[in-house]
Amino acid sequence: MVGSDVKANGLTFVCLLKFCGNRFDVDLGKQVHACVVKGRWSNLIVDSALVFFYSRCGDLLGAFKVFDKMPGKDVVCWTTMITAYVQHGLVDEAFSMFSSMQYHGFCPNEFTVCSVLKACGEARDLRLGKQLHGAVAKGLFKQDVYVGSSLVNMYVRCGEVLDARIVFDLMPKRNTITWTSMISGYAQSGFGEEAILLFQRMKRRRVFVNNQTVVSVLSACGSIGSLHLGKEVHAQIIKNLVLENIHIGSTLIWFYCKCGEYNYAAKILESMPARDVISWTAMISGYSSLGYGSEALKLLNDMLWDNVKPNMFTYSSALKACARLENANYGKWIHACVSKAKALENVFVEVH
Repeated sequence: MVGSDVKANGLTFVCLLKFCGNRFDVDLGKQVHACVVKGRWSNLIVDSALVFFYSRCGDLLGAFKVFDKMPGKDVVCWTTMITAYVQHGLVDEAFSMFSSMQYHGFCPNEFTVCSVLKACGEARDLRLGKQLHGAVAKGLFKQDVYVGSSLVNMYVRCGEVLDARIVFDLMPKRNTITWTSMISGYAQSGFGEEAILLFQRMKRRRVFVNNQTVVSVLSACGSIGSLHLGKEVHAQIIKNLVLENIHIGSTLIWFYCKCGEYNYAAKILESMPARDVISWTAMISGYSSLGYGSEALKLLNDMLWDNVKPNMFTYSSALKACARLENANYGKWIHACVSKAKALENVFVEVH
């Protein structure tokens, strides 16, 4: 385009900035920004695209600089900044930006509400979450499935599972995220049976099940020792060819270990194309708790050969295995490894 001596316009720059943001191409995006400044193409739409580009690439300072210099702002650019802060874990900045937005007379849209509800869940800020819920209940995006799902997730993250279920039951429409958030909330709060019942209802409604749904149901099955249903879910995983997902594989190992089926767990570990610290640790912990100390320590060796770095839970399980075997030398070696890593100072098991 430049070589053909064709002049760009504002729409060209907006499209380029969106392209750069989606590809995380910081260098090209900054070149486009320089062209915007040089050609004096700055306006509300182009500046909003710049805010999107910088926030998408993780440069929140760059995004805020553009945002702060904008002579006029709309709800879209405010929401872009709030969402960026939430996505990067800066919930206090997100709350501050949301307050400033309201102070300047801007009414949040459904995307703003979803982002702030996510921040409330991250910060366990139930007070603000309930205030937003009150606004929604008065008619603001009451029928929006994404706002409803965000409310369910916010209550779940704040530990208010009963309130989450009330919102869930009152929603006129639900999607996979809504069902999964509720099932996950039950599983994480120790309501395994309720999670399984809701999952069975989800299947009867023929709602699409995603990977996070599978992980949550397996967690619920493991928590109450429901081997039969867990095996049914495992069969569906094999049928749908999603065993390569490392999170699902690790949860399957944990599930079978919780149900005492260590042979199944070992087979899954061996069949996984990629294994992370969670999958190895679940297996080592399972063997150690059952009293198979030698097998647990062998797995630790295999894990190290696989270039996977143990965490504090891995070492704790391995030290328990050493204690059962009365293997002081191996225990001292693990103690030395732990001592070298300051992040693992909370491993307290002693071997005498």
